[in-house]
Amino acid sequence: MNAIIIQTDNLKISIYMVFIILSFVVGLAAAVVLMRREKTPWYVVISATVLNALMTVFGGVSITMLSSGFRQCGLSSVGGALGVLAATFTITRIIPEYKLQVFRAYSCIIPLMYSVSKLACHFAGCCYGMEYDGVFCLHYVGEAERLPVMNVFPVQMCETLVFAIIFAIGVVLIYVKNAKHSIFMLMCVCSIGKILLDYLRDSHANSLLIPSLNQIMCVVIVLVGVIFTYNPFIRKFMLDEGEKDQ
Repeated sequence: MNAIIIQTDNLKISIYMVFIILSFVVGLAAAVVLMRREKTPWYVVISATVLNALMTVFGGVSITMLSSGFRQCGLSSVGGALGVLAATFTITRIIPEYKLQVFRAYSCIIPLMYSVSKLACHFAGCCYGMEYDGVFCLHYVGEAERLPVMNVFPVQMCETLVFAIIFAIGVVLIYVKNAKHSIFMLMCVCSIGKILLDYLRDSHANSLLIPSLNQIMCVVIVLVGVIFTYNPFIRKFMLDEGEKDQ
């Protein structure tokens, strides 16, 4: 099977950074639109946006440094998602009058930001898939000291497509259908999707039974989501009493 060639060197600009920045811009802009759709005041929108931007970077960098024993500095996608959740929780404690609007918006944009950010990995050649010679397989060229010589599965593009679909479904469930437990179910679906797609990475080729750090953190998020969904006391604490079915 002829592979799709991805050139990763001799670029005048960092494609990786372009898509990482784009994921921030698209995600935060979507959150602003969703909050303003529910007539959230601008001071709340701006406060939530600034704090989420800072905490996303902090969470992504912190998880990468901790997991590498402080030998690497990068952005962990799951760490970034945890940063968004931490920032959202903080804002909802500071400005409780609009906690549902903030929580709905930022829970919804997590899969969107992740979807766009995986395009960075796709073009940079990191987080590549397992060895694969079928349809749409990829072959990376450049920086050969760290890239595989074999054809690989396009797992990054799969993640982009899957999480874009999850984002679209989340918008429909939360803002159109107003579905019961939609926020926390979205958290669980994102986590389960990440757990399953992680098995298609080359890093899992010889260790299917050993979970990655990302998968462990996603399992924790799923458990937290289940607790939030079915524990009325925690739900009352997190969301407005009048909106307890969200």
